[in-house]
Amino acid sequence: MDDVFVYIIAMDPLVKEQVVSNPDGTFTIFINDYLSPERRLKAYNHALLHIKNGDFDKRKDVDIIECEAHGAVC
Repeated sequence: MDDVFVYIIAMDPLVKEQVVSNPDGTFTIFINDYLSPERRLKAYNHALLHIKNGDFDKRKDVDIIECEAHGAVC
C-alpha cells in the first residue's frame, strides 16, 4: 500500500504495534522491535486489517473493534 508507512521502533514489550491515522489520509504503523520477524509480520498484518476494515472511521469502543478484528463474539 502506498499510503502506509511502517517503522520498527523500540516500544513497551506489551505493545505489538500501533497504527496512526494521519491528517493527509495516510497511515503510519509502528511495530515493536522486540518482536521476532514472524511476530512482526503478524503485527503488520493485524494493523493492515484495521486499516482495510475502516476501523479508524468507526465510532466504537476500541475494545469492541479489537474483539471484532480477532473474530471473537463481542
